[in-house]
Amino acid sequence: MTQKCDLPVVLAALLSPMVAQAVEIDRSGFSIAAGTTLLGGEMGGMVKDEYSGSTFSATFAFQYTTDSGVLFGGSYSPSAINASQAHFALAGDHIAVSNQHLDASLITLYSGYQFDSGWRLMAGAAQSDTDYVHGGYQYSKKAVDPMLGVGFQTQSGVNFDLFATQVPYAEVSATTLLIMMGTRI
Repeated sequence: MTQKCDLPVVLAALLSPMVAQAVEIDRSGFSIAAGTTLLGGEMGGMVKDEYSGSTFSATFAFQYTTDSGVLFGGSYSPSAINASQAHFALAGDHIAVSNQHLDASLITLYSGYQFDSGWRLMAGAAQSDTDYVHGGYQYSKKAVDPMLGVGFQTQSGVNFDLFATQVPYAEVSATTLLIMMGTRI
């Protein structure tokens, strides 16, 4: 005698604990996170190749999620760019030194929604604040650009977030990724 397997019944039996568990997730509360800012694009190449600087920097973030899943947050990268370079030139009978320094910070503000499953979608704005010094010349520029993000928060409150923005630093384009991990407090 052959027994027939009813696929929808089997799937429902397998998935029902996960669905029930996802509905019970407590989304509300404050979260803190830390991670890295990864600089790419034209500016990332310039920092890495011309300045021999790092394209990674520290990022710190905070978030608040309501019980309904609406979330608000922000992050700060104090040294999204911190690169220096010295130029040496022979000037008559001595060597002339000219220093260049490029420094930029990144502040983000965003809002979004966390689904019952723990997945999160976010959008907001990223502001870069760039200072460039070459010899006696100094250039400062602030720019605000859109930012998109996706994340996931586990039932235990651990969250993983990824944000992307296309921010110009000193008129040079840079794709900037923020990769963070945090916890609900």
